[in-house]
This record gives sequence, C-alpha cells and structure tokens, in this order.
Amino acid sequence: MRTITFNELRRIKDSFPTRCVGIHFEPGPDGGLVMLDNTVVLDCALKILNDMNSEIQNRNNKYYVK
Repeated sequence: MRTITFNELRRIKDSFPTRCVGIHFEPGPDGGLVMLDNTVVLDCALKILNDMNSEIQNRNNKYYVK
C-alpha cells in the first residue's frame, strides 16, 4: 500500500498533456490523503512522466555545445 496526498496525485495527473477535469473534495491539509491499494497505475504514470522529461532534456541538450 502507498499513501500520498491528494494534491500530489493531482499534480501527477495534471502533468500529463491531456488533463482530465474533475471536482474533488477531500478534507485535511494538502487536499487530504489518498491511500492506494494497487499502485500500478500511479507507478506507470510516474514512469511515463520521467520518460517524457528525459526525452525533453535529451532533445534540449542536442542544441547546446559544451
């Protein structure tokens, strides 16, 4: 099991190019807590974001002469 804040989950979701729109109400600081019994989707999302960021950095590095 993994526990993250709702706002952390929202930041991950909002980092993707096509953003889903939803209304969420969770009590507590930082949006409350979200407990995930199965983290497969979250882990895949984090990997996709990491891969996207690496690809962008690699593209940008091609244009700089060191």
